[in-house]
Amino acid sequence: MVRETRYLLVGNLPEKITQDDVQDYFTRYGKIINIKLIKKNEGVVQGALLAFMDIKAASKAHNEDQKMDNCELKTAFTEPNRDETSLLEQWAKEAKELREAAAKRSAELAAKAAAEAKAKAKAKVTAAAAAAAAAAAEASAAKEKQQQQQHSQGPRDKHTDRNRMTMTQPEH
Repeated sequence: MVRETRYLLVGNLPEKITQDDVQDYFTRYGKIINIKLIKKNEGVVQGALLAFMDIKAASKAHNEDQKMDNCELKTAFTEPNRDETSLLEQWAKEAKELREAAAKRSAELAAKAAAEAKAKAKAKVTAAAAAAAAAAAEASAAKEKQQQQQHSQGPRDKHTDRNRMTMTQPEH
């Protein structure tokens, strides 16, 4: 690690960042004299070297948590001609591992939520089936009771009913 200087290395920048974006973001800490974007072979921005006007501004920027476009930025003091590629690569690897872990956790949570929703739906179907079975059993019991009542009253025919009616009618 390098002692505090006015030069700050910034890593984990968004891939499509421009020099103007870096300038706009970091000028809140103080005047920046120079910005050099450090790119990989593919032209993707790997980091930036910022030369602040004074050490206090660089120190303020270094001591605060930095975030751009959902990227957690890393900072370190450096010297202008020092090769910090390995540090930038380490930061990029750490950021990639964090993104992969977050994606894995997100997938696990989504699978758990789907399983819980499926279990709830199954429970609702089971409860509905049980309610339908209970209603069918109740209807069957009611029908059986009605049949038993009809059988206990004995057979009925028209003649018996007519005789009963004539017996109860008053004579004229």
